[in-house]
Amino acid sequence: PENSPRIFVLPGLDGTGIAYRALRDFLTDFECRVIDYPRESHGYAALGQHVRSRLETDRPFLLVGESYAGPLVVSIAASRPPKLAG
Repeated sequence: PENSPRIFVLPGLDGTGIAYRALRDFLTDFECRVIDYPRESHGYAALGQHVRSRLETDRPFLLVGESYAGPLVVSIAASRPPKLAG
């Protein structure tokens, strides 16, 4: 639905988000997107740039990070991107 916040999920160390398929199927009232990581990681700074480049901020959105993604979510939230709702 266009009026509900979009949910961006950042996976743990595996970087694939495969485990979130069931979550996306369950959250039918939300648009849930998993941001996969590149196969070769160059640390949190590079991953942060990768994630930021994939965020769509045209409407309110939520960031959800699992384990390894926790510092990424905190870093992105601290930069106060437009329309971050939680």
